[in-house]
Amino acid sequence: MKRDKPSMKEGKKNRHIGHKKEKNEIDFSSSLLKVEREFEEIPLPVSILKRWQKTINLIADIFEVPSALIHQLKKKEIVVISASGSRKNPYKAGHRFKMNGQYYCEAVIKHKKSLLIPNALKDPKWQNTPKFEANLISYIGLPLFWPSGNIFGTICAMDHKENAYSLKLLQLLEEIGHAIEQDLQNQLQIQKLNRSKNILEETNKTEETKSEESTYDIKQLNEQFRERIHFLEKLNEELGAFVYSASHDLKAPLSSVLGLIHLLQIESPAKNQRIYLEMMEKSIINLQGLISDILNYAKNTGTKVQKVKFNFFALVHEVINDLKFMENMEKITITVNVDPELQVRSDIIRIKAILTNLISNSINYHNLQQPKPYIVIQLQSISPRFIFSVSDNGQGIEKSESEKIFKMFYRASTQSIGSGLGLYIVKETVNKLNGKISLESEPGKGSTFKIDLPNP
Repeated sequence: MKRDKPSMKEGKKNRHIGHKKEKNEIDFSSSLLKVEREFEEIPLPVSILKRWQKTINLIADIFEVPSALIHQLKKKEIVVISASGSRKNPYKAGHRFKMNGQYYCEAVIKHKKSLLIPNALKDPKWQNTPKFEANLISYIGLPLFWPSGNIFGTICAMDHKENAYSLKLLQLLEEIGHAIEQDLQNQLQIQKLNRSKNILEETNKTEETKSEESTYDIKQLNEQFRERIHFLEKLNEELGAFVYSASHDLKAPLSSVLGLIHLLQIESPAKNQRIYLEMMEKSIINLQGLISDILNYAKNTGTKVQKVKFNFFALVHEVINDLKFMENMEKITITVNVDPELQVRSDIIRIKAILTNLISNSINYHNLQQPKPYIVIQLQSISPRFIFSVSDNGQGIEKSESEKIFKMFYRASTQSIGSGLGLYIVKETVNKLNGKISLESEPGKGSTFKIDLPNP
């Protein structure tokens, strides 16, 4: 359950207005560490606190526990920033307590790694914890870090009864922790950019004479700052929507499995047992698919592009082999029109994710009532680019839906399969590779997704 401490990534960068160093020159070399220290002294923005409150309420709901908290370390005190709204939660936002070595979250902060305590009553190490006053005997928590690698605080869930928590719940808590750390990073960047923008504006007022070149540089920098701030604000909104929707979609299959388990417990062993087990298996498969999509989204967002030469024909067959156990796969003819010797240069991990999403989509939304259902994968290399496509004669897509299908968590109907993340991840991945994606589709006749990418 170890969650590694991130390393310091922020380097130093200097720029000067004009060619000669002046007394009032603008220094862009302030590190994120300095901004963090300033940020610790001011309240968190209301927009972030509201989003964190929704997130912490969902954690308590999904984990089915009375208490879920986000803590912040401030000097030698631990402050509750967000607390779940459960009536049985003894902690409220703003609650402070001094570090004395007896609290669960202190161990997470001290060792900078996750902590799981199924039952503190059975663990001699925790027999004297003050949490027993509130009878919170089980705990799962992770550290939260500033971009510099310094500890921000913790995110945790606690229960009045023994609770071992599942690996899936730990993975969900880790993904939410990453989203909170991204919030911190984005907010620090906004603070840093705003401060630099203020310095630029002040410089504009105090300097009476400037060369045309200097004025042009300042305008360009101001425009870059505005664009960057807009991008970070948009990313903050997107992260909020992502955590909220993903948490709801995770809860549905978990609730379904718990309900079926309850039915198995109250009915005679033989009655409907096979049907319930098949329904449970389907819910777990849906949950696995959603978590896989979340991990793919996180990898595409946070991992640098690494381009290598690879055999496209071999990669396509690897993806098809990975999908061979999908339902109805054996009823569809898959044709690969690719030169077996052709090499392309790109990020092989991201290309595989694109192919997996497009081919699995064609399988899920095929028309199996027709005589010859098929999927065709083609590739043509036109230096310095390569273009590949995935075509099918399946259900097709209405023209009014052709743009919406690339939005996060969009489902065309209640009968739609999957998380609603697949095509969003495809488009974001193509953008990350500086490529283009297009769709040609007609309801009842099929669809063709075409990907155009650089091939340096």
